[in-house]
Amino acid sequence: MAQHIEVKEKLAMIIECPRCCLYYSIKLVNLIMLFFGIAIIIYSLWLDKKWHQFFSQLHPTSPPPFPWFIYTCLGVGIVVFLSTLCYYIAFNSISNYTICAYIFIACCLLFLEVAVIVIIFFKMDVVAQIASIIDECHKKIESFLTFHLKISRLIVLLISAAQMNAVALSVIFWAAGMEPRTGCNQSNVVSGFTQSFLVPNFPEPDDASTQLFRRCEILS
Repeated sequence: MAQHIEVKEKLAMIIECPRCCLYYSIKLVNLIMLFFGIAIIIYSLWLDKKWHQFFSQLHPTSPPPFPWFIYTCLGVGIVVFLSTLCYYIAFNSISNYTICAYIFIACCLLFLEVAVIVIIFFKMDVVAQIASIIDECHKKIESFLTFHLKISRLIVLLISAAQMNAVALSVIFWAAGMEPRTGCNQSNVVSGFTQSFLVPNFPEPDDASTQLFRRCEILS
């Protein structure tokens, strides 16, 4: 009988620990995306400033052309930033409704984002438009803008792939169920910081369920 209970506990540990790993892997991916979203916003604002500086030198009397690829990159950065904020709001109150709402909003934003990226970076010939605006005497400006056009395209493609990965992990986590896990014994964690290091810390006897989930943290 005791061996049967031990086998069931081991099976439960195998089932539950991947859920914790999945939860924290989603948090890590979204945290990285949050920093990348902020970096993309800063980069796009800097590139927009350079765009206006260049065209104010080339055509001081006429307004500069609309930089579609720069504002597309800026919009992607804003979408990434807002989607990660929605993630933290949804996953801090773990329930079926909040996770479903997050997945739905993230999928809608992702589809819209991919459509805009395809139109701006693959349907429109932005390189030819830049070459038609800039004359032969300012080839360095043309090379600078063409280079950053390629960088912007690479950035939005990579961040879109990361968003797809985050949404896919969220769908897997939602499909596995979102019941809050309370296996972590927080009293032991708190006492570990308040107890003197001169006193040996002997573990208190716990029941089988507390010992089983000691390494899993609360997902709520």
